[in-house]
Amino acid sequence: MHCDNQCVRAVIGRRRVATWIITALCVLGSLLQGQTPASNAAAAAAKPEAQDGSVSGRVISAQTGMPLPAVSVFLFNGYGSHPAKTDAQGRFHYDHVARGFYGLSAQAQSYTCPVLSVDLRTEQKVTGVEIKAFRNAVVSGIVQDADYHPVAGVKVALLGLDGWRAFPNISAKTSERGEFRISNVRPGHYKLLAERYAIQIRPEAPSDESLLPKPVEADVSTYYPNSSSFDGGGIITLAIGQVLDGINVTLARERTACIVSKVVDAVADKTAPINVHVEDEWHLGAYSLASADVQNGTGFSICGLGPGTYTLRGWIEDRDAGNRYAAQEFYFGGRNTRVPNLDLQPLLRVAGRVTIDKKDSDIGKQDGDKASLPGTLTIRLQHFGGCSGEQPWADVKQEGPFVLPAVCPIKSWLMVRPPNGLYLKTATMAGMDVMRELFVPVGGELSIVLGQDGPTLTVEVEDQDGHPLPNSTVVLVRDALPPQFVPMDVTRTFSGADGKAVLKAIAPGTYRVAALMPGTLEGNPTPEFFRAHESQAELVRLSAGDSKTVKVKAISMN
Repeated sequence: MHCDNQCVRAVIGRRRVATWIITALCVLGSLLQGQTPASNAAAAAAKPEAQDGSVSGRVISAQTGMPLPAVSVFLFNGYGSHPAKTDAQGRFHYDHVARGFYGLSAQAQSYTCPVLSVDLRTEQKVTGVEIKAFRNAVVSGIVQDADYHPVAGVKVALLGLDGWRAFPNISAKTSERGEFRISNVRPGHYKLLAERYAIQIRPEAPSDESLLPKPVEADVSTYYPNSSSFDGGGIITLAIGQVLDGINVTLARERTACIVSKVVDAVADKTAPINVHVEDEWHLGAYSLASADVQNGTGFSICGLGPGTYTLRGWIEDRDAGNRYAAQEFYFGGRNTRVPNLDLQPLLRVAGRVTIDKKDSDIGKQDGDKASLPGTLTIRLQHFGGCSGEQPWADVKQEGPFVLPAVCPIKSWLMVRPPNGLYLKTATMAGMDVMRELFVPVGGELSIVLGQDGPTLTVEVEDQDGHPLPNSTVVLVRDALPPQFVPMDVTRTFSGADGKAVLKAIAPGTYRVAALMPGTLEGNPTPEFFRAHESQAELVRLSAGDSKTVKVKAISMN
């Protein structure tokens, strides 16, 4: 499971999910007993029994030093979370706490909160803890059309780039004067999208595309400052508490036209409604533009599309015969076009095999020619767009075959979390390297090879005065920086009380490693972040079996 350090809720696509408690517990899995995500440790210590610990401190504004009252504080570990509220002086206190290692953070409106570590294994009382809450940023500007007239009622969304895909974090609508203001934005990297959609799906379509409405010039959805494509949009970098004005968008004007297609399901009867979506393809993501129910076997048209790459999706839920699904990617050049039919298919059963590379030594207890793994290997296919009824994951405990029971026939990313001491060495399907490429899981066996000679990297994090810095976010990325990171490119952990983070069983290679001041950035840094801070990120080359130590100065986005 991939978890990013977030202390308030996020908006993913158009679905709002509360993530704080889930995220906190996932972060704790990295903190417990000094283990890190890179080592993929289970962090499963024996449950402590003594209930004589106490923790106290206060929550303050990082900018002003003033106390923050009525803030929710959470002390948590793998066994649960303990909530509290700050008083008028921003103070909080916990009594009768079981001995152990904990995470501590707060949830404050309009602030970003770091996760701190609290060690009650040897100390009975921990006092004077300060949670410094960082004020979030503000973005404002104007949306105007191609003739420089203000446009009212346009939804303007910030797309966060600091995870491994882009998604709309927060949005606002333009006023009568075309003005917008987006508040409560976390520090990080974003693209800004002014949505200008006039797209309709008509369940009945003419038999010939020549009968469709003629193409017209129209304002289309635009990425700041004036691009109709995601890749052409500029990147906005926001520091803590920054107020960024003048982010003005001039809507791109493009030739818009229609497509015609048909949805076909061989199992359902001809009157069955099938849900059809058209989605805009972002890098590492997708965004639904319009949807409608279309009768099985009939044509439909979609008008108002500008040039670009899109995906058509269709699906039907069927408890008796099983859910069925189809996806069709197409490039649209601004003229009326017929797109191949959406032929619905059952979800896929993907077979695979796990192998441990035993060039140096065998591990685990042998069972015939199969080695037991030192923990659970989690394999998952991740995609976007929704696929009801899928089960695209498997937990594997020994070498040999595995099955992903129900997988959408759609481009996906491979997500692999090896057990302690192992790393993902290769991943192939039908002769294709699928470690860092989107792929449709058809045409062969998914082969996973694990290595056991991975190097160890100790990262010593210092503040600007050269003192050890605990609770810093440490990020390790591959040196060849792509336009956008993919899931397997980024390893992320936190420095402990001594300012050190230990990354174990890394795949050999060349990396850049950086550390960030606690609370200064949510999610994972982008390639642009590493390019901008190249002098503050250490380059390290790791060979099989290496054990190296590097020192890094923590980067602040103030």
